Amino acid sequence: MHKGNLGIFFREIRKRWNSTSLTIGLQRDLHDPIIPPEAKIPLNIRKLHAADVEHLMGYGQLKKTDVQLYHHQLDTLDAFFANCFVAENIHGEACFMQFLIGPQQNEKIQKHFKGVFPRLGTEEGLLTGAYLNPLYRDLGIMPVAIARIAEKAKYFGAQWVLTFVDKENIDSLKSYHRAGFTPYIMRYDRWFLFRMTTYFEPLDDDIVAEYDEIMGIPSDEEAKYSNSIRKAALVNGSI
Repeated sequence: MHKGNLGIFFREIRKRWNSTSLTIGLQRDLHDPIIPPEAKIPLNIRKLHAADVEHLMGYGQLKKTDVQLYHHQLDTLDAFFANCFVAENIHGEACFMQFLIGPQQNEKIQKHFKGVFPRLGTEEGLLTGAYLNPLYRDLGIMPVAIARIAEKAKYFGAQWVLTFVDKENIDSLKSYHRAGFTPYIMRYDRWFLFRMTTYFEPLDDDIVAEYDEIMGIPSDEEAKYSNSIRKAALVNGSI
């Protein structure tokens, strides 16, 4: 077993024995326009082709360094291949992948992801499975790709796009923030003796305050929860 995967294996055992993790539910209102940042390279958004998968997975490199993530992506591809979008560069190489799933697949979502996502409303879509090939890091791809893939949800009638990000994954939280997403709910995953229980709770003030501080959102009481402040900051590029 690759050294990196051995560490992942033991961390997973400890997690499933007894742990609680917090994931932030984020949402974007597609009726509210945003101006996402530009990537350092031109990007085109299209559906995934079967030939993209090997390149995205680093021709076996991901399996060596993070076998858990590798199998998670492949399992999601098996279930939702038609829902996968990629951001490609000018050479047609897929740099980033993500799944956009609509409410017509609610039963499949619940079965495949084992209840970690809420059931989607008729005007909601779900983004999940974001993965950026390490070859294309530091090019500003992720927030641009997320923003543009989320827009595709309009084609199945969605106004709201939802996603969930681990509270400790600051880089991803920042990418989604720059793509126009804001927190709306909290999810707790409780593992005990290798069984997981998932439950959702409303955002609490401490989590919102911590999120706002990380994102550089004004903290005065009048502006703190103002969507207009958040949108203005996104549009003018101050956050």
